[in-house]
Amino acid sequence: MRADVIRFLLADPSDVSGLQRAIRDGVVDPRQIVAVIGKTHGNGLVNDYTRGYLAQSLSLAIGEATGESPAVVRERIPFIFSGGVEGVLSPHYVVFSVGSDAAPPTGKALAVGVAFAPATAAAVSSICRCRPISSGFNTGVKATPTASALPVGGAASAPTVKTT
Repeated sequence: MRADVIRFLLADPSDVSGLQRAIRDGVVDPRQIVAVIGKTHGNGLVNDYTRGYLAQSLSLAIGEATGESPAVVRERIPFIFSGGVEGVLSPHYVVFSVGSDAAPPTGKALAVGVAFAPATAAAVSSICRCRPISSGFNTGVKATPTASALPVGGAASAPTVKTT
């Protein structure tokens, strides 16, 4: 198995051109994307709609490339974003993908596991919200192939991260 981690800069909350270019150029296989995390332009407060806008833009772009509906993409790929980059951080998102690779790792590697917890109501206590998240985490850890870790970007000796 192989894991790739690629960071894309974000000119605005709808800018998915970097990922679209990487898909078009064969750098990223959209069917192998397992997670996306990032930092968006917004202020990070309750009226910050940039996180949802980016998730929508990415699910549309990935769905267009795979033939999946945006809803199916969102069920398959977790999109986790934090808003609020005012003056300090650069807006960006990081795409994690996992695919097959004939060569087993011989050195340090990255293991990637994904699991979803059921949605909870905002009024539910934090303890009640933590139980399904913990359960989802444990399921993801059990499903991750830890016996043969995933090489990052094809490097067997040290993890590498691509930036576009």
